[in-house]
Amino acid sequence: MVRWRAPGMDDPLAGADPGGERLLVKRCPRCEAQMPADSLICHQCLTSLSDVAPTPFVPPPQEPEPTGLRRYLRRVRRRRVLQLLLVAIIAGVVYVQCFWPAPSRDEASGSRSLASGAEVWAAAGADAGATRVSEASPPLRGETAWTRTLDSALTAALVTDGIAIYAAHKDALLVAYATADGSELWSFPVPGQLDDSPVIAGDTVYVSLRSGWLVALDARSGRERWRSDTGQDILSGPMVVDGVVWVGGRGVMLAYDAETGEELGRDQSGDDVLALGGPVVGDERAIFRSWRRLHFFDIETGRHEFFARFFRTRHAVAGYGVVIGVSDLWILAFDEDVGQPWWEGLRMAWFWADLWGVAPPTPNQPFRWAETLECASLAPVLQAEQVILSCEGGRVFAASLEDGRTLWEREADPLVDAPALISDGLLLIEESAFVVLDPATGEEIDRRALEGVSISRALVTSGGVYIVTADGELRALR
Repeated sequence: MVRWRAPGMDDPLAGADPGGERLLVKRCPRCEAQMPADSLICHQCLTSLSDVAPTPFVPPPQEPEPTGLRRYLRRVRRRRVLQLLLVAIIAGVVYVQCFWPAPSRDEASGSRSLASGAEVWAAAGADAGATRVSEASPPLRGETAWTRTLDSALTAALVTDGIAIYAAHKDALLVAYATADGSELWSFPVPGQLDDSPVIAGDTVYVSLRSGWLVALDARSGRERWRSDTGQDILSGPMVVDGVVWVGGRGVMLAYDAETGEELGRDQSGDDVLALGGPVVGDERAIFRSWRRLHFFDIETGRHEFFARFFRTRHAVAGYGVVIGVSDLWILAFDEDVGQPWWEGLRMAWFWADLWGVAPPTPNQPFRWAETLECASLAPVLQAEQVILSCEGGRVFAASLEDGRTLWEREADPLVDAPALISDGLLLIEESAFVVLDPATGEEIDRRALEGVSISRALVTSGGVYIVTADGELRALR
């Protein structure tokens, strides 16, 4: 049985005269709310109204219409709330873009790094930073020690540990040839082909496959030690530094334990384009390039720290606190420890605001310097004070690391492979000759012509000069 209920909106008030001339209510002595005349308790504070006599209903005072000033103040308050909300949204975007902490990668179980030495060229760029600098004194005037006809063309630069030469063949094979006599030591099948050179760290060869597998092979036997599925499309080669194997995928940098193949971490770059070429690793950052950006990752945490808009990048090199990207049009130099500006997440909005004339021009990227190139570029050579750049057409010049100004320049015959800095000087590889320049001045100090030989690739070490000829022959000079 319902003893009482609150009156509905359409219920007639008790005490009201049917003619509407009189309305009686009970006023709560506690909260002063007006209740129907037959109410026994206050419906708001539950105070007993049994001893309260009904009194005439007093309508509440109506709030006066806001004046013009009050209406204006209300609009100002609403506008201020909207402005504060917009500022909070912008601050949140900037924080997420620039300061949101990413999980750190796990520690590696070992300290394995690229092999080094005068008889070694362990990666396409010689070292982890791709500086193309070697302490080798190659026998440029040596005689042919052996030759071998290759079964198919090569798809990437040769590498060697002094015992074997590792060649990526177009017919889906990675082949190891003995440096002593050119005999085949072993071969390893790959899906499609290798798009970048393997790297050598100790007695292990690391290779990344198009199918997304990262594989470690015994350098002597070719036996598989481990393989890890990255879950990515892979067109770039790996790099091994301090026990970590770095490899770039589709908009992501991955880190693996060089001893076990266990994944140590990964971080997104915000760019869904495939990495091209192997990562280069400096003192603080690991860098990979896509066709439209350079991406910088902290080597301690694996966190993505910076990206540079740089279209059609062909080469990247890192060392001496500098990272340099090279395309066929531009050279851009960045401090290695560069960080993403706070406004980068607002670049598009800033761009449109600039078009509408309500903001200053969009700021440039935080590069150290930029210079034009406008040629088919070859991989650069990096030294402590300068970077040496070259073009397939024969232009060679040195630029200051500090400000990019040209230190020297010369025109040579067309080049077929990227230069390298050896103990004797700067080595240029022409179609039928090796040329050595003074790296400080660009003056020619030696030349070795190769009669009847058309060079397409060359690998130089103190143990020998290994040439791939245009007609598909591998030749050793000693």
